[in-house]
Amino acid sequence: MKLIYQIGRLDPQMKILKFRYKGNEYDVELSLFALKRYFGNCARLVLIYPVSLPLNKSLINQNSNLNDELKKQIEKILNNKDEYLKNPTEFFSFHPHNQKANDFVLIHSIGEYEKVKFESSYDDIVLEILFDMIERYLDCGFEEVYIDISGGLNIYIAALLEAVRHFSIFNRLQNWNSEKSKIYKVFSEPIIGSTSTTYEIYEVPVEFKVFYSSPIKKKDIDNYQLSRKITESLFGDAHNRQEFKNKIQRYFKNFAVHFSAIKNATPLANYTFEIDSSCDIEKSLREIISLGKKKLYENWLKSPQLSKEEFLKILHSLSFYKGIAKIFKCENINPTGDCGVSLEEIKKFKKVYEVFGLNLNITFLGNEIWKLTEAKDDKNRRLKDKVSDDWKPLNEFINGEGNEFNPRNFFAHAGFERTITEVRKCNGKLYFRYMAQERDRVKDQLKDNC
Repeated sequence: MKLIYQIGRLDPQMKILKFRYKGNEYDVELSLFALKRYFGNCARLVLIYPVSLPLNKSLINQNSNLNDELKKQIEKILNNKDEYLKNPTEFFSFHPHNQKANDFVLIHSIGEYEKVKFESSYDDIVLEILFDMIERYLDCGFEEVYIDISGGLNIYIAALLEAVRHFSIFNRLQNWNSEKSKIYKVFSEPIIGSTSTTYEIYEVPVEFKVFYSSPIKKKDIDNYQLSRKITESLFGDAHNRQEFKNKIQRYFKNFAVHFSAIKNATPLANYTFEIDSSCDIEKSLREIISLGKKKLYENWLKSPQLSKEEFLKILHSLSFYKGIAKIFKCENINPTGDCGVSLEEIKKFKKVYEVFGLNLNITFLGNEIWKLTEAKDDKNRRLKDKVSDDWKPLNEFINGEGNEFNPRNFFAHAGFERTITEVRKCNGKLYFRYMAQERDRVKDQLKDNC
């Protein structure tokens, strides 16, 4: 499926124009209607309307091309602006362009129109568009997005372009090993002042790179810092606040642990700690967006001034966490807890590093595995020659690094820190696990280094 966005308009001279797209000509009111005609049923067209559009007296003057019924509705709005702003969606459902579009989304306005002052935030408008894109993606999983910017370089176009950039990052973070949505900017030749009778439509592919980097840091997790801020901005009262905050905090911690374990090449931690399912993570993403939209649309005159930075952190973190969960499921990586995990199984983790482009981790882990399997002591014995079928601390068999936990050694040995790791042999294979009483320490080290 293809998704097409354009900032909608409402002006007195909404006439038919001739657009050309990939050699085909279409007589339509907006350039994106030409795209919709070209792509057919595989495309869904969404118009974005600033709420202030009908607050314009020129829409109902004698030179206006709008139909009489629409003029009556606009005149009614101009005579009772407060009533209109209680439920502006009702008016836009009758917008003539919606007959050709599949859907529309209403956003806040900035500026003063017919003595009505809109005190909205640019960041809130970006979030409104971004929330809509993410919801439609989660619902339909479209492969291509076309952003039509033919309406001019105004604040709403800027917000649309920024929103699609954040969406692209969101999309890529959860699709490291699968197809990502392709994004195109679309624009027509200038219309105002032009003597041309046919306007060419151009498209430019847009790509935003994503790197293996965490959207959240230790300071965001400590003392519920980010989860508390997000919760306070979404809930006006205490109802359900604590439950929501705890859930988001748990997701942050779990993501930080698994992200950091992958980043720092400590795969034993990935096999030790639980990871949420991609379905559960998506449910929480939907809940956050639903709550965010509810908060944004409480007042059409003044938006709530949400922190775009904080919401991007949570959206991108959960999307990244979902991406990790999908890869683990694909590679059949499951927590083993007290049962431990074989070194043969851990060797397979290099596929995860390949997906994330962390090729140095493959070499780093390979060197540590060689030490654990092939290195010999002064009596010419390898590790598997010394261990039994009982769990024993690794430092009983490998000496020289002291008897107390050392964070530096934890990362230097790919997570196989000698004083907190236990080893046993079963059917000729080496198995490893973290001591139960040391697992919180491992989590803390990973969160501190995400």
